[in-house]
Amino acid sequence: MDNGQWMVESLIENVHREDLGLNEKGKFLKRIMALEDISSHHKLSKRIGISQKEISRAINFCELDSDIKVSAAQLPSSNIVEVTTRIEDKKTQKQILKKAVDGDWGRTRN
Repeated sequence: MDNGQWMVESLIENVHREDLGLNEKGKFLKRIMALEDISSHHKLSKRIGISQKEISRAINFCELDSDIKVSAAQLPSSNIVEVTTRIEDKKTQKQILKKAVDGDWGRTRN
């Protein structure tokens, strides 16, 4: 096994750790995709034995701006974070997460 293959296997092993945070998992998954020249989350799922949904969630989370990640870390549920990662506009992402953190869903602005 050469150094490149050893690194990939090490990354794959790390991705399966229970204590790995979502951001770190996303970074490892992106690195594996780059090293193995894997073009889709589906192909990566088949290669490493993790669901495509989990892969997408982790990679999308790690691609969020850092201030958005800070807001997301304050939320008790990852559902709003998962939905927010699908929104391309960074300003809208921040507004939604701020409302979720502040519990401001029902209030209207004047």
